[in-house]
Amino acid sequence: MYNLYFGVFMYKVTIVSCFFVAIISQLGACATLSKDQCKVGDWRAIGKTDGEYGRPMNYFEKHKSACKEHNIKANTALYKQGRNEGLKSYCKIQHQINLGLQGIEYSPVCKGAIVPILIEANKSGLQVLAVKNDIENTQTQISDVRTQLRSKSIKAAEQERLEAEESRLLDQQDRLRNELQRLKTEGAKTLSRKAKAFYKQS
Repeated sequence: MYNLYFGVFMYKVTIVSCFFVAIISQLGACATLSKDQCKVGDWRAIGKTDGEYGRPMNYFEKHKSACKEHNIKANTALYKQGRNEGLKSYCKIQHQINLGLQGIEYSPVCKGAIVPILIEANKSGLQVLAVKNDIENTQTQISDVRTQLRSKSIKAAEQERLEAEESRLLDQQDRLRNELQRLKTEGAKTLSRKAKAFYKQS
């Protein structure tokens, strides 16, 4: 049992590692599974993880290629079972909001009339994240301006300019906070209404 859990854990680590290697080296070739992961072969768990991440079925071909290099055969049936189980979690409204809040865009792997709601839920999370990032950036700028204002050698003209900039940034921060609250409130109401209507018809 330990080996199975370890194999799944290392698979998730491999996914993250490949992502950063691809960015740093600008190379797309990175095995999705190691030799040890292929040996453990918990294909249902691997499929479930891929389903939860919204990966398309053709992602399985990368796993097959990775294990083929070590003369290990992948189990398609178990992988599909696990992936279908993972997709049940992926294709939920709250899950898409959470993914959006992490900056992860919707992957078109879900089916049915709920898809437009899932896309909107994901977009809602992405919008909230974008405003949060803008608030953090504004706060950083405010901090930088205030640091400059504390300088003992600051000249009158520069001080006046910085004070005006601080005032502008504070106003911007207030607007962004109001926008964030609006997005959270209106977004939650809209999604809740559409979700109720959807499940009522189902």
